[in-house]
Amino acid sequence: MQIKDPGLLRTAGTGALETARELHAKGKHGSEATADGSTAFTALLWSGELCYAMVQVAERWEEQTEALAQVCRDIHSQCSEAADGYSQSESDHTGTMRSAARQHIPFD
Repeated sequence: MQIKDPGLLRTAGTGALETARELHAKGKHGSEATADGSTAFTALLWSGELCYAMVQVAERWEEQTEALAQVCRDIHSQCSEAADGYSQSESDHTGTMRSAARQHIPFD
């Protein structure tokens, strides 16, 4: 894959990191609401299979939200590393070419 603009790659990575933060913050609402519902049923002395299922849903919700947020953080890292690597490589190549241009090397 050819990178034409490392800045756009960094922007995509930043967007992925922002999405991870948002998922982490907003994702907790769903698991907390479900866990609160389970607690409310238990307080009413109605702690049957529904309460157990709600606890499982809350736990799964939290696990999946965190997994998705981690994927977004990984995307951020990969985009940043690729952009940095590209920028460093371009800088190195530019320096090499400038150095070679200063030398007069006749070709036969």
